[in-house]
Formats: sequence, C-alpha cells, structure tokens
Amino acid sequence: MTEGANTFVLLSGVTAFGVQAYDQSNTALAASLASGATAAVRRLEISITVARNGQSETLRSRFFLRCTVEGGAP
Repeated sequence: MTEGANTFVLLSGVTAFGVQAYDQSNTALAASLASGATAAVRRLEISITVARNGQSETLRSRFFLRCTVEGGAP
C-alpha cells in the first residue's frame, strides 16, 4: 500500500498461510525458486488456516495458470 493509505484486515485469526507451486507433472517445486526455475510453474496451491473460538479450519485451493498453456500470453 502507498504511504499514508489506510490499512484493512482482510481476514482475522489467520494462523498459517502457504503457497506451493507445481510443475506440469503435478510435482511440488521448491519453496524458493530461482528466476529461471519459475518457467516450470503450472499450478499454484494457496492454503489459509484460521482459528476462532477454539476451532481451526484450513482452506486449500489449487488452480491452473492459463498463461502457461501453449500459445498463451505470458
């Protein structure tokens, strides 16, 4: 955000947040990728864990990057 801008909490109670990248054979890639290794990324998984009132829930969503399709724009 720009300096002096208001900040807002998007989701309270977050206890964990993760991002995992996968290649075309659905193999998990290293957590830290060098610039040349990012070309192998085909899918991403985002996971968020929230705890409230003694209960914990995790949401995981995996999605395909359309720009990685042959002929797709980068």
